[in-house]
Amino acid sequence: MFKYLISIIIFFYSSLSFSGSEEHLNLLKNTTLCENCDFSSFDLSKVNLSHYTLTGSNFHDSKLIKSIFQRADLSKSSFKNTISITAQFQGAKLDNASFVESRFTASNFIGASFNESYFFKVDLRATDFQAVEMLNAVINESNLKLVNFSGMNSQNTKIINSDLENANLSGTTLLAVKFSGSNLKNVIFNGSNLNKSSFEDVILYGAQFINSDISDVTFNNIDFQGVVFENVIICGKRIVGKIEAKSFLDNLVTEESPDRTDFLKSLTCR
Repeated sequence: MFKYLISIIIFFYSSLSFSGSEEHLNLLKNTTLCENCDFSSFDLSKVNLSHYTLTGSNFHDSKLIKSIFQRADLSKSSFKNTISITAQFQGAKLDNASFVESRFTASNFIGASFNESYFFKVDLRATDFQAVEMLNAVINESNLKLVNFSGMNSQNTKIINSDLENANLSGTTLLAVKFSGSNLKNVIFNGSNLNKSSFEDVILYGAQFINSDISDVTFNNIDFQGVVFENVIICGKRIVGKIEAKSFLDNLVTEESPDRTDFLKSLTCR
C-alpha cells in the first residue's frame, strides 16, 4: 500500500514543476535510507516513513498532513514553510533540526529528541511533546499554546518571545532553561525541577509551581500576582504552604494573605 501511494505521488509530480528531487522521492520505494534528500514542495501527506533514515533532508514548502515519521531519523533536517497537521513523530530523532515559519499543529512528538534544534516562528499549538529530550535548543517567536511538555527533559534551552499560554510543563526537568519575553500565563510547572533556570520579562499570571524545585532559579522583572507557589523545594528544603503576592483586588497585605514573594528574588543555594 505504501509503495503504491509513493508511486501515485511520483506520477502526480512528474507533470509539474517542483523544487524537490524526483530521484530522491523514488528512492523511498526501495529503501528506508535517504540522507540529504530534497523533498521540498512535495506533498507527503498520509505517507508512512516510520523508521526511515532521512538525516539532513530538506522539507521546505512541503506538506506533511497526517504523515507518519515514528522513530524516523530526521537529524539535521530542515523544515521551512512546512505544513504538518496531526502528523506522528513519536520517538523520532530531530536533533540539530531547523524549524522556520512552519506549522506543526496538533502533531504528536511523544518521546522524540530535539537536541540543539532551532525553532523560529513555528506554530506548535496543541502539539504533544510528552517525554521529549530538548538539550541546548532555541525556541524563538513561536506559538506553543496548549502544548503538552509533561515529562520533558530540557537543559540549557532558550525560550524567547514565545507564547506558552495554558501549556503543561508538569513533571519536567528544566535545568538552566531560560524563559525571556514570553507569555507563560496559566502554565503548569507542578512537580518540575527548575534548578538554575531563569524567568525574565515574562507573564506568569495564573502559573502554578506546586511541589516544584526552584533552587537557584532567577526571577527578573516579574509580577507574581496570581502565581501559585505551594510546597516548593529550595536548596533541598521544602517550604510548606503557599507563597502569595499581595491581593490584586485591593493591593493590600492582610494577615490572611501576606506578601511572601520577596525571598523569591534570591534563591541561590550556598
